[in-house]
Amino acid sequence: MPDTTEKTQWHPAFYDAMRAELNEYESCLSFITDRPLTAEPLKMDMLIIKKLSDVKIDKNFGRIFLRDNIIEYKAPGDSLSVNDYNKVFGYAYIYAYLEKLDIREITVTFVASAHPDNVIAYLGQRKEITLEQASSGILYVQNEIMPVQIITSRLLPREENLWLTSLTDKLKGAQFEKVLEERGKLSIKIGALLHAIAIANPEIIREESIKMGASLSAVLAEIGYVDRSVLEEEKKQIIMKAAEKIAKLAKDAEFARIEKERAEEEKARLKIEKARVEEEKARVEEEKARAEKDKACAEEDKAQLRTEIIKLKKNSLETAIDMLRHEMPTDVVSKWTSLPEDEILKLKADIDIPLS
Repeated sequence: MPDTTEKTQWHPAFYDAMRAELNEYESCLSFITDRPLTAEPLKMDMLIIKKLSDVKIDKNFGRIFLRDNIIEYKAPGDSLSVNDYNKVFGYAYIYAYLEKLDIREITVTFVASAHPDNVIAYLGQRKEITLEQASSGILYVQNEIMPVQIITSRLLPREENLWLTSLTDKLKGAQFEKVLEERGKLSIKIGALLHAIAIANPEIIREESIKMGASLSAVLAEIGYVDRSVLEEEKKQIIMKAAEKIAKLAKDAEFARIEKERAEEEKARLKIEKARVEEEKARVEEEKARAEKDKACAEEDKAQLRTEIIKLKKNSLETAIDMLRHEMPTDVVSKWTSLPEDEILKLKADIDIPLS
């Protein structure tokens, strides 16, 4: 099966195929999908109820139908197991109990793409059971408590069972074209069937798109199909752009981190520099304070010296005056007091002492 991102929804497609196969009898049949049996999640794949008992279903797989017909479907890639076979019998008994029906008035139909070898081997071991090849792809199981048929859809005749045989991931282009041609003759919509075919067979869709062009594009648009290869390419481009954006964001984040570290380092350096400046400022202030103190001390010493000089001079003048009054010669007074002789003479004149 092709590896597609979107899972093929085979069961809705099967419901469309069954209704298409029995489209001629649409008015006298009721198609019930996923029919619940109990309040728990237990349900049949499909229940077909014949609304008119006297209507004969002249379809290869419909000839066995009674009023109530239980259908079990296995999609391509899945197989019908013995457990599945017995499980549907359980469904039939529960349904008969709930609807108050005779179990013999219910039919069971198994539809699978793969040939059910295990089930056929199991039935072959039951002595009361016989298998009858009713027609191509249809096997009747005789002597069960109710009518049972097993359908291998890939063995059905394409001419009679176009819709069921189209439920495959190995569809041919010619049959796909036939499906598109015949769908317009149906009274029902088969969008789920067409969508499942398109999803399961992308190569056929691409090939037919080249041949059919706009007409197929319109059909695909109607069923909401998008070419997975286109989506993958778009996804790839989105991822590439996202990767580029992430790389740029990572680069920007790294640049921002480096810038932040550089800013933090610069901040730390400025902090250290500020501390050094503050320390230098404190040292300068300290030096200034010391200089101011030294200046104050010098001024104080200077004042004190001036005071001493004044005091000494005063003492010298007083001594000089006293010596002059005792009529001592000016040269002797000058030598004794260390005052200049002309100053002694002026002092003598000021105190009005006659020169000797």
